[in-house]
Amino acid sequence: MDSVKNVLQRHWEENPDLKDLKHCVYQEEKLKEVENSYFLKKKLNLAESEEIYLIVHGTLWMGFPGWKAGGFALTNFGLHFDTHKDGFFSPILFLPQGPKGFINYQDLKSIQIADHDRCYGTEYYGHNLVVNGEMYGLIRFSRHILYDEPVIKYCNQLFAKLVGVCLDSPPDLTKYPDTIMD
Repeated sequence: MDSVKNVLQRHWEENPDLKDLKHCVYQEEKLKEVENSYFLKKKLNLAESEEIYLIVHGTLWMGFPGWKAGGFALTNFGLHFDTHKDGFFSPILFLPQGPKGFINYQDLKSIQIADHDRCYGTEYYGHNLVVNGEMYGLIRFSRHILYDEPVIKYCNQLFAKLVGVCLDSPPDLTKYPDTIMD
């Protein structure tokens, strides 16, 4: 999917601030930072000839292992994702696993980063990943206690740019009005 790769490269070049290591979005040369991560090695089931274009994967600062943060990756084959359940008691239950898996580009219609978590307390646990109009669960967009708004904007703006390339529709601001885009 050279067209997807080209859109990703252009968007990456248009957002040089996100190349800073404080942000949890990884593309091009910054992918080296996560090449030995638990998320990449254990959570993504990559095919032998699959090439990673983008990984978004935060960390939890509260002592939870990094695999509890969730994340997603865009490759030459499609979207890989790993989420955690968004519920009031999720932190008390040690952030139970939500859906995880893979969706190839032929079946991928839309992606967006939507609502902030509904978990107990004031800590940040993640934002919901919405794929093809279905809310999957939480992915963390930060390395710290607060979410990383530039990364969420970056992702949603990217998904809007992928319309006509591999997606049919942009993030739905009517259904999820708090979606961070601008």
